[in-house]
Amino acid sequence: MNSRHLNRFLIFSLLLAASACNSKEHPQTLQLPEGLELINQRQGTKEICHSCEKKIVLYHDMTLSSFYFLKMSQELWIDLAEEHPEISVILYSYGENKEKGRTKESIESYLHEISFPYQVYYDKENEFYELNELEKIPYKWKAIQSYMVLDGKVLGRSEFGIPELFAQNINEHFGSN
Repeated sequence: MNSRHLNRFLIFSLLLAASACNSKEHPQTLQLPEGLELINQRQGTKEICHSCEKKIVLYHDMTLSSFYFLKMSQELWIDLAEEHPEISVILYSYGENKEKGRTKESIESYLHEISFPYQVYYDKENEFYELNELEKIPYKWKAIQSYMVLDGKVLGRSEFGIPELFAQNINEHFGSN
């Protein structure tokens, strides 16, 4: 290999390595489709607010995962609705897994049972995931994703599975109420 080819190869290798180091850990912005079917609309649930400045946006793939993750953090969601009414929670739930009893109807019943305080989008066609190209995000487990969004910009992941870290995320990204 002559020196010109070696130099090109080294430059190409460095550019490739640099782009790998800068790979997106999360989207920079999210497109939030509206007009999808709303579930969990019982009296007292908070309506979805697309125009709100502060948002927590979640994606859930029912074909791969149950809604049990919401039960594990049940009190957290209720407390969030009471303590931070200025934060809109937008959950897009995709698909069904009839073999495991995950249908739109069973999920709506489950959300009512655990008193989930927010309305939820049922995303039958996986529009949110595809629109935001979430398959390109380098997460091993893509069935549940959660993001903190301020003025349309994704600030980072929302760690709702660890209540103390979630509270820290809220204060760090949105300030205290």
